[in-house]
Amino acid sequence: MCFLSTSSLLSILCIILLISLSQAQVPPSSTFKHVNQGDFGDYIVEYDGNYRALDIFSSPFQLCFYNTTPNAYTLSLRMGLVRSESVFRWVWEANRGNPVGENATFSLGKDGNLVLADADGRMAWQSNTTNKGVVGFKLLPNGNMVLHDDKVIVMETAKKALQFPGLDEENSAESSKNMARRSFADKI
Repeated sequence: MCFLSTSSLLSILCIILLISLSQAQVPPSSTFKHVNQGDFGDYIVEYDGNYRALDIFSSPFQLCFYNTTPNAYTLSLRMGLVRSESVFRWVWEANRGNPVGENATFSLGKDGNLVLADADGRMAWQSNTTNKGVVGFKLLPNGNMVLHDDKVIVMETAKKALQFPGLDEENSAESSKNMARRSFADKI
């Protein structure tokens, strides 16, 4: 039998504590929570839908709550500029087939998980990046959305999603195969 001394046990506990404390967290200035409420956008869009634009924007892309059916919204990425309003296109949806309603939220918490949840708390989509070292979220000018740590992209939307508009990125094993780990410095 092997017995650990009290000092060895305390050392192991201290190491575990230091490792858990050193886990990166999203700084408060980088967390966000957007609520699906308020007025709809002014411009006519594809499929005659309604949308509520979020302040997550990188020309020509913007995240929106989008619907073509009353009270059934998807978190969607739209492409187009105001001066070209007739060509707004929806190029990615997080939760097609699992819509959310009024007052749903899209948030990045300090644990690094990106979550789309209905007003009652039901989770419709998530990035599955809890405690993976995420310190921020960025929408790039090429339409790629990335969750990153200080040096490496932890999650990004699939390039297929931008090549095939409307491709569903449901929270599944298949979508995780489409996520890549790349140098963050090379992407910005």
